[in-house]
Amino acid sequence: MDKSKKKKSIFYSFKDLSNSEHQYYRIPPHDISALIGTNVTIPCVLSLPHGDVQWTKDGLALGYERNLSAFPSWSIIGNEQLGEFNFFIESLKLDDEGSFACEVSPFGDAMALKQIAHIRTLVPPRNVRINHATNVVSIKFDEQISQIECQVDGAKPAAHLKWLNDSGHEYPASSRIFSQSDQLFSTISTLTFVPSMAFDRKRFTCQVEHETLIDNIHNLQTSIEIQILSPPDHPIVTMHSSNGSYVTLSCRSYRGHPRGVLTWNQMNSSAEIRGNDFVESNLTIVLQPSDNNQTHSCRVNNDYLESIGEIRQTNITLTVDCKRTKDF
Repeated sequence: MDKSKKKKSIFYSFKDLSNSEHQYYRIPPHDISALIGTNVTIPCVLSLPHGDVQWTKDGLALGYERNLSAFPSWSIIGNEQLGEFNFFIESLKLDDEGSFACEVSPFGDAMALKQIAHIRTLVPPRNVRINHATNVVSIKFDEQISQIECQVDGAKPAAHLKWLNDSGHEYPASSRIFSQSDQLFSTISTLTFVPSMAFDRKRFTCQVEHETLIDNIHNLQTSIEIQILSPPDHPIVTMHSSNGSYVTLSCRSYRGHPRGVLTWNQMNSSAEIRGNDFVESNLTIVLQPSDNNQTHSCRVNNDYLESIGEIRQTNITLTVDCKRTKDF
């Protein structure tokens, strides 16, 4: 029986000590990440009774007044009689970011308290773009390597970019982050690949990831289509005659991407004929004696040849039997 009374006495003694000689946070400050322009409340609720309370920002003491007149967008809110010293930030700004501490002076035999909360200001990214003049990028098939850059600006913290093809497969890419003058960040992601016809007409999407875009990630992205260029073969010119009165010159070029465009040195050629792997143009000439030894040229061109400044053409020289054309 004596031991039981002794245990009960120790228990009540400890309970009384915690109420009168200890102070503690009922709700301590904690780290907060919030969107720029939103209101933020950092909690600080203390047990009763307690010592004097003041907040500091990055080590700067803000004083013991609840109305922080030097900082119009900051104030201490809550019921002081209930130990509430919550720090309120109206319309969070970039400059509000930092370390806030709720500090309590010693009270009686109770030690001083200090609890730090780190505030992060989040800014959603904007203006994502692929650094190319159009939404189609043309790449020569024989380039050793090709790169496409995507950039997003105005984020805090820096945004992440990833490249996806039409089926949603992610391609590896390298990224660089730059600090802007207004405390925001730009991210540039570079997609690097070896050109091949397998990439032709494939669309790649640069997609932005950021902690402020969790619910609408697909709303911030941009796409580009890849066109692989290859040269057409030199034109092949053949001649078909009819009774010596006229001839038809047939010009055909194989392969090339995009398909080549054929032109003659005369304008009366027929419309092009396009097959699966060739393009053809026919030129019909009513023979005159003056056509003898005349040279006709068929030229093929496409985007690849234009990009390297090359001309591919085939010439054919007519031999006209002047007697037959005269009789005709």
